[in-house]
Amino acid sequence: MKYFNILIALLIAAPLSAQTEKGATPLAQSSIVNPKSSVTRAVVIGISDYQDEQIPDLRFADRDAEAFAQWLRSPAGGSLPDNQIKVLTNKDATTGKMIAALDGLIVASKPGDEAIIYFSGHGDVERVTKFQRGFLLTYDSPPAVYAAGAFSLQYLQDIVTTLSEAGVQAVVITDACRAGKLAGSEFGGSKATTAALAQQFANEVKILSCQPDEFSLEGEQWGGGRGCFSYHLVDALYGMADANADGTVNLLELGRYLEDKVTTGAAPQSQIPFTVGSKATRLATVDSEALAQWRQQKNGEAMAFKKIDSRGLEDLALAKADTGVLEMYHAFTAALEAGNLMATDSTTGKSADDYYKLLIQEPSIAELHGLMTRNFAAALMDEGQQILNRYLTGDLKAKEILEVGIGISYRIEADKFYRAAELLGEKHYYYRKLISNALYFDAYSVNLLGVTRDSAQILVIKWIRQALALDPNTPHLLLDLACMLPIDSIDFYIERLNEISPKWPIWHCLVARCYRVNGYYDQAIHYYQNAIRLDSTYVRSLTGIAITFDSIGQQENAAKYYEQTVRMAQIKIDKNASSLAWEEWYSLLYSLWHLDRDIEAEQIINKYVGLDSKSDFTWYNVAVMYSNMQRNKEALQALKNYVLIKHIHSPNIYYDFACLQSLKNQTDSAYGFLEIAFDNGYKDYDWMQNDPDLAPLRERTEQWKALMKKYFPDQSKD
Repeated sequence: MKYFNILIALLIAAPLSAQTEKGATPLAQSSIVNPKSSVTRAVVIGISDYQDEQIPDLRFADRDAEAFAQWLRSPAGGSLPDNQIKVLTNKDATTGKMIAALDGLIVASKPGDEAIIYFSGHGDVERVTKFQRGFLLTYDSPPAVYAAGAFSLQYLQDIVTTLSEAGVQAVVITDACRAGKLAGSEFGGSKATTAALAQQFANEVKILSCQPDEFSLEGEQWGGGRGCFSYHLVDALYGMADANADGTVNLLELGRYLEDKVTTGAAPQSQIPFTVGSKATRLATVDSEALAQWRQQKNGEAMAFKKIDSRGLEDLALAKADTGVLEMYHAFTAALEAGNLMATDSTTGKSADDYYKLLIQEPSIAELHGLMTRNFAAALMDEGQQILNRYLTGDLKAKEILEVGIGISYRIEADKFYRAAELLGEKHYYYRKLISNALYFDAYSVNLLGVTRDSAQILVIKWIRQALALDPNTPHLLLDLACMLPIDSIDFYIERLNEISPKWPIWHCLVARCYRVNGYYDQAIHYYQNAIRLDSTYVRSLTGIAITFDSIGQQENAAKYYEQTVRMAQIKIDKNASSLAWEEWYSLLYSLWHLDRDIEAEQIINKYVGLDSKSDFTWYNVAVMYSNMQRNKEALQALKNYVLIKHIHSPNIYYDFACLQSLKNQTDSAYGFLEIAFDNGYKDYDWMQNDPDLAPLRERTEQWKALMKKYFPDQSKD
């Protein structure tokens, strides 16, 4: 983590007259990118890896420096050639090389030129004096006696003054004050460095990443690993801060942009950037083509909400805490690492939530409260978010988890999202997303409410609609509604899915299934073909299009796709059988059965059981496999194995199988499973009378009436 990450930009113009006071030169209305008649040179330094172990390493200071250098090389930053940019990172950023590079900058710069100095790394003071002299810590700085080898801020001031008095516009960007166990930590060295920088450059334009009593964050959610401030600074300079679209970014626009983006991104940890100086000062000239390309790149970059590495801040804050608080904090972080987040995660010991509720009341670690809240919220949402992320990338195992993970586990995931939302608060930018995800997982656990199927369907649609209203560009929500609502409502959702995720094969496949089961075979074939074109290994689409061709009497085409399913699934099995999702095994078996290859089908079932014969999910799937092969005796035994492992005796299991057999026009078999359901306590009489899955059974009027009279004598009528 970058702590107390200070960025100070000094835009120093040449003296306007002989009467101008030395060191207080008025600012010109200029820009970082000078006119073409001048020459811009830059020294860019970033240090994450320090030579001496007593100076704690940073994570992304070098990457921040590289990102700034890349902006300088771009048209938006002036298209500086490599011979005008000296980049020193990590081992190359020694005190000697830094001095040599800056001396070279002074020698090369001429009146009217621009000199940019960027430093990202540690800053500290060696001891407290009334002057509070500060240092920038280079790669080879000594860990305690900075004056013997670090880079003095006084020398940096001398360089800037020399450049300014020579008529060179100097721009100094320092990202130099971080938390950690440095020599000055005991008396607030990082904060003193901030004060020193501000005092030494008091009359110039300053752009600071946070307030003096705050810390600056870095993490993987910003550009795959950047400082929150640096990440948004580069965006701003490319032109995303150009609020009035006049082709320039001035200090006013930059300050507003950074305050909005950084404050929002860092929440609930407080980090509020601010600027000092003439608000009209132009900082960048916008290149429209470069900005368009930058925006396009950003559009494909999802801003995640992740945990922040807080070791540096922890060291400083916990030094003030007593032993009891220290032990409790370590127990909290251990619970986070172990995934013991809420009471439902563990039957023994306290959860992270238990510790959090105590620690958030502890004033001695107030500096950690925002970070604790953020990291706890990130941990709470992680498992559910990973399921959704994998699903959206097309991972069939993730889709399987969503389809079969219904129950207590989803109720727990929903509760975690609700708790994360509560922690961050309604004003947080991620709040609506969290509630949307919670509603989605709530919908998948609706069966726990003990309501009838029609009531459950109404609730699921209601909750997914609410989730979509909160997060309207979410593909899985659009897809679920498309599959649940009447077929004549599907066009709207297809249009939205095409806009948001045209290359997501799952939605093409499931939309195709919706069309197929409603008898719209041409549309079904079209979307199955789309799914296959996007992912030729997606066997569910191969089987689906085969079934569609079977339905319209094109057996030759159907056989071709059944064979293709078998080939593709077998390749996957040979490569790594355990990696296959259930639907891939199911598609393979279904295809073998339709190709009359029963012996191979039996071998596939045995191979599937062999992967995990102790899993209830395995036996439920085997029951489905056998039922599709019209081998009801084996299907019933598989269901019994499922019940024994699952330790449940829900009659819904047998009722579902009755529906499955009915839909396959295996009416006698369906009646058999329905009786087993009744024998085990199934009692939803009203639902059965309208369940469309059982329509083929109700068409046998006399047999249906006799069955109802036998099991529901008080409700059935002649």
